[in-house]
Amino acid sequence: MPTYKNVIVSPHLDDAYFSLGGMLYNDRHERQKVVDVFTVSEHEADDFTRGRHETTRARKAEEMINGRIIGADTVFLDELDAPLRGYQRVKVAPNAKRDRAMIARVEKRLANEIKGCKRVFFPLGIGGHVDHRIVHRMGMRLLGNNKNFYFYEDLPYAVRYARPRFDSSEYRARKELMPIQIFDKLSLANTYETQMIPRIPLGIFAHSLRVGRGKFCERVWHVVRV
Repeated sequence: MPTYKNVIVSPHLDDAYFSLGGMLYNDRHERQKVVDVFTVSEHEADDFTRGRHETTRARKAEEMINGRIIGADTVFLDELDAPLRGYQRVKVAPNAKRDRAMIARVEKRLANEIKGCKRVFFPLGIGGHVDHRIVHRMGMRLLGNNKNFYFYEDLPYAVRYARPRFDSSEYRARKELMPIQIFDKLSLANTYETQMIPRIPLGIFAHSLRVGRGKFCERVWHVVRV
């Protein structure tokens, strides 16, 4: 089994590159992997309307383009997006009964996908999207005593949150800033034509400059048990 420097667990097709595209590009000569959880979708940008199967194929193709650019392995877990699982709204608390079997299945897969990696990144769940919250909780359950777990700010959601924080009494979290080349990151973000609306690249640009206090950075939390 190959040893990966970075394994990024991404709720949807685009979240890894919107959130950590700068790091992924910086480490493009290292072995990396992106694991996309909810990859069957009908939800698109306002001007993109296709059926479920065509939408899913188009979005996966975009993800694979970026995977080839940075040389990352891409894994699709092929779970249904929240609306296809019966959620009328996406910014709600997870439905434990509805998602129980899916969560158990995905956690088992993720435990294998992150095995032996040097650094694994899960989302903070900023913005309240149910799929992001579920994947964040999976990260917390898989964390245990591991010392290689990091949590990243979900972009573009994090643009609206000036001071997100990791909140847990059981773990100690240390913020880390990772300098990036913003235009390399934006070139990856712009691959997602099915999702792209003007405020996304503008938000990524502004947020990266804000967290770096004048330098373009991505911000993550390195989390260990107290």
